[in-house]
Amino acid sequence: MIGVAPATNGISAYGMLNFLAAHREAKDAVGSVIPAVDDGTAGSAFVTETGQGGMTRPGVEYATVSSRSDLVVQLHESQ
Repeated sequence: MIGVAPATNGISAYGMLNFLAAHREAKDAVGSVIPAVDDGTAGSAFVTETGQGGMTRPGVEYATVSSRSDLVVQLHESQ
C-alpha cells in the first residue's frame, strides 16, 4: 500500500471540521458537495473503524510518500 501524504488519522482542518460536526446543517451542506468530509474527519466512524487493531495489517507492505512542505497538500495533524 503506497500512501501519498495520507490522512491516516483523519483531519480536523485546523478545527473547521470539528465545528461542522457540531453544526449538523452546515456539515450536511458541506458533505453534500464534498462527501469525503464525513469519512475523513478525525474521530469519524470510518477513521475509528479503520484504525481498530492498529493501523497496519499482516502481510501488507506499506510505503508513505510525503515531504516537509506537504502542509499545502496534507495537514501535519493527520499523519
